[in-house]
Amino acid sequence: MDRDTIYIIIGVVAVILVSFLIYHFWPVSTTPTFVGCYIDTVELANRAIPKYGGYPVTMEECEKTAKDGGYTLFGFQYGGSQGNPITLGQCWVGNDMKRAQQYGVAPNNSCKQIPSTNDYVGGPLVNAVYTI
Repeated sequence: MDRDTIYIIIGVVAVILVSFLIYHFWPVSTTPTFVGCYIDTVELANRAIPKYGGYPVTMEECEKTAKDGGYTLFGFQYGGSQGNPITLGQCWVGNDMKRAQQYGVAPNNSCKQIPSTNDYVGGPLVNAVYTI
């Protein structure tokens, strides 16, 4: 092998190594993505997002519950109800977006926006749905 061939091989290996390191170790945005507000049902067996994640919790705690459980989405509802601040609500976690949207889009004003973060919280039987 001549010197130019060796330099090309070293260059290719370096690019592959750097690509691998970036892909596996570069910080990735962990901000959940707001999908929309969707109607839920009171029937536990038919909840739009099936796994209960707690109440009252913050949205960050709900997101953590979803991530820790290996779920890909969460719904945040009852924000600010029962005398709690708007930043506390009920958490539901799951993996099925079609199921989360099965009862349709919630009417206008069913979700409220948290002024300090611009995140949305759902109301009674309305999930503010986020993907993670």
